Amino acid sequence: MIRYTGLNRQFINGNWTDGRAEVMLGNLNPFTEEVIHSLPSAATNDVDTAFQAAQNASAARAGTNPLFRRDLLLKAARLISERQEEFID
Repeated sequence: MIRYTGLNRQFINGNWTDGRAEVMLGNLNPFTEEVIHSLPSAATNDVDTAFQAAQNASAARAGTNPLFRRDLLLKAARLISERQEEFID
């Protein structure tokens, strides 16, 4: 199994930030119920910042060419398919 490190932050508005809530979230292996990763939960202001960033990105993306968006999604699907073993592992 591949163990990823450094994934204990949240990607909000193009930046990796620490969650500011006091609660830790655990990611469980569904077969063994072992905690395989944990990270600080997002606080309300983290969620607000992420929501505002998503709204801004959505407004900017609305004006892009639909064929460009299609090509972008197809590329993402191809990359996921090429790296599927990493996702499965």
